[in-house]
Amino acid sequence: MIPAHATSETRLIAVPTELVAEVEQLIAARRGDFGGTSALEYSRTESMRRPITDWLLTLVLGSLAAGLTAICFVYIPKMEAIFVDFKIELPTGTQWVLAASRWASHEYGFWIFWAVALGLPVIWARVRRWPPREGNVGRGARYFMLIVILLGGGAVVAYYVMMAPVVELIQSVSGPQRR
Repeated sequence: MIPAHATSETRLIAVPTELVAEVEQLIAARRGDFGGTSALEYSRTESMRRPITDWLLTLVLGSLAAGLTAICFVYIPKMEAIFVDFKIELPTGTQWVLAASRWASHEYGFWIFWAVALGLPVIWARVRRWPPREGNVGRGARYFMLIVILLGGGAVVAYYVMMAPVVELIQSVSGPQRR
């Protein structure tokens, strides 16, 4: 059935021999003729191409890299300046966080953050099963939640490690405790 706005005129076009098979597939898809396979099977096998990257993972890891870069360049150096001014003894965990921040900001360690954030999703998109099976629809959400839980736990630990000396400093400045 020809739509009302279409004309019944046809014209011949020259198609290079190496493109004939692809043009025939496009014409068959346009007509709804998939050569014995259903439209769903055709769309899954022929037209579904493997993605270049996993965009959800890229978004999560990119946000993490941006956050880590900002923390290493802005927040932790300010805290370190406060600790140096007051000349207080720092716990081992705080010393590790300060050393990691110095490494990331002065030794170009932040490039590793960004290489992982941009490279891992590309590798993951190439390694994972494609096309995805029907039962794995919620799998990406589970990975996302796992990453959020791990990052949240790491953020809580890092916050405690950086704030413990500040609390000790406030207690020492405020004077003796009353009982």
